[in-house]
Amino acid sequence: MNPLEPGPEEIVLKPAFQDLRFEPTAGRTKASFDVAFVQIDLHGRVVAALEDRVRLSLTPEMYESAKSEGTYYHRKLWIEPRAEKLRVVVRDRATDALGSVSVPVHFLNIK
Repeated sequence: MNPLEPGPEEIVLKPAFQDLRFEPTAGRTKASFDVAFVQIDLHGRVVAALEDRVRLSLTPEMYESAKSEGTYYHRKLWIEPRAEKLRVVVRDRATDALGSVSVPVHFLNIK
């Protein structure tokens, strides 16, 4: 995985489709999950954090496509110069299942 750079970054997530609970509702298949982005410095302190709630409402065709190809979530983030890593946590709202990943940031020594 490539390190992030301080400044604007386009983050793309592909949540594990099989770990999300989809439920049919009114001709669509729906799921909901939370995404937390936490930027952490060299000392383990949080320098920035952001949380999103994602709601999927897929037509039958979209659901079949997502089952085979997955679904993607895009987010533009400002990576702080003091951040040493970005921790991304995804939580399925129906089951509380969690997944996470840490991505390194090219660290700039700013005081």
